[in-house]
Amino acid sequence: MRSSGYKLIRSAEGREELYDLEADPEERRDIAVENEAVVAELRKLLAERRASFGPDAPAEPAAVNPELRQRLQALGYADRDD
Repeated sequence: MRSSGYKLIRSAEGREELYDLEADPEERRDIAVENEAVVAELRKLLAERRASFGPDAPAEPAAVNPELRQRLQALGYADRDD
């Protein structure tokens, strides 16, 4: 979820990361712990967006097959400990 120069990432397991895209465009420093209010606001926006998809929208991300997960991990898009 992106808003006001921030980006919130939530893993399938519920872990959240927050990045200041202006100060850290390469998303190297997770600032979620020290910016709980921003995380809460983006979490609220994410919930609203999900609700707008309607009742047929999946509540959770779809499972990823092992081969695709490995490829995503190699690109840095998935955690290695998942």
